[in-house]
Amino acid sequence: LIVAGAVLTIWSDKKVRIKIASGVLFLLGMMLYIQSALAFTFAFSTMALAMGTLYFLSMFESSTTRIFFIGTRIFLICMTLFTLWLELNRMLMPVWSPAAYRRLYVIGGALSSPSGIPSYVDILKSKYNLPAYNLSDPGNDVQRAMAQAEMISTGDVVVLVELGLHQDCRRFSDGLAPLLKRLNGNGRVVMMFEIPVLKEAGSYRKVQLDAAGRSGTVMIPRRVLARQIFSSHAVGNSLDVTGQESLADALAPMLQPLFSSPPKPLPKPLPE
Repeated sequence: LIVAGAVLTIWSDKKVRIKIASGVLFLLGMMLYIQSALAFTFAFSTMALAMGTLYFLSMFESSTTRIFFIGTRIFLICMTLFTLWLELNRMLMPVWSPAAYRRLYVIGGALSSPSGIPSYVDILKSKYNLPAYNLSDPGNDVQRAMAQAEMISTGDVVVLVELGLHQDCRRFSDGLAPLLKRLNGNGRVVMMFEIPVLKEAGSYRKVQLDAAGRSGTVMIPRRVLARQIFSSHAVGNSLDVTGQESLADALAPMLQPLFSSPPKPLPKPLPE
């Protein structure tokens, strides 16, 4: 939408309808850009400034402003393509080389520990033969999850975090970084579902990306959860049987390489 609006401004001085259409596309692009949770970044600030400038100049283009107007248009299109490239990179699932991790621990909330039905963790264990252990609790949040993190005392394991989906953004922000810092290190792989929330989307995403970047946590693209929680398989704060199985099917190709090599033998105890 933003690129289309910028291109339409080339002919905006010829027809009023085209000028109106380019303005509408700019405004729609801005709304979707904010909704996509890229707010509070340098790219967003630059895009907003360029969009505002171009939208303003499109109404008063003259020989004096034409050079600046063309430069702004080119810069705006380049920034749009750059942020699109960033977004496409974040949509790709992580790819791992074959490894020999011993266990998969899942720390999550209601989505990872449904009542009365197998969770996606159980399905990963039974259907895909992954050494999965579920430490989730229906009322979990990042503060309470610290207790589960303390239970993981060894390295050579994979930890999957599913938290924050139904937690207040401020409390989520306060507790996420310490939790991820505690989980990472000692040869572990830590990954976390990116939250596909709509309310305060920019804030949630900034908290997650900042905490993940500082701790070395791998983010699972938000489309993985979005396909389930915004579908007919969502039941309250969790998923039905079909949704749980579908989530397991989406995660299995990413997780299986981490457990594909034979595990290393445990070190022999030292003689007394």
